[in-house]
Amino acid sequence: MIDKTKLHDNKEFASVLRLENELEGKIASKTDNIVSGNSVFYEPGIEVLPKDIEKPFILVLKTTDLDQCQLSADMFFNANGIIAGEGSALSHPAVIAREMNIPCILGVDIKKIDSGKTIQLDTTGKQGKVRY
Repeated sequence: MIDKTKLHDNKEFASVLRLENELEGKIASKTDNIVSGNSVFYEPGIEVLPKDIEKPFILVLKTTDLDQCQLSADMFFNANGIIAGEGSALSHPAVIAREMNIPCILGVDIKKIDSGKTIQLDTTGKQGKVRY
């Protein structure tokens, strides 16, 4: 029997919650583990405060352009991982993710991910995988 209180870093998590869809992207921060949480979308101009977000969460960004991505440090520090629709390995979120040792996957079709839904990041292979 799987202890559901400890599933957020468990390889069996996707099968238990039936996360059947998968997207691939480029790994910008490889942690060789699987993390999960609720997706939290950031849009420029909308203030999102970490205290208002249920943990654990995965931060989902449209772009990694620093002008468009003005997030507080708390958002990065509290995230289990970061997904971005575009960006490079030298982008601000990718660098922060590597410094904090959290997974970051870039080039993901974020339009397919619903806000607030449980998602999983897998950086154990050559390609980053996002299960939803």
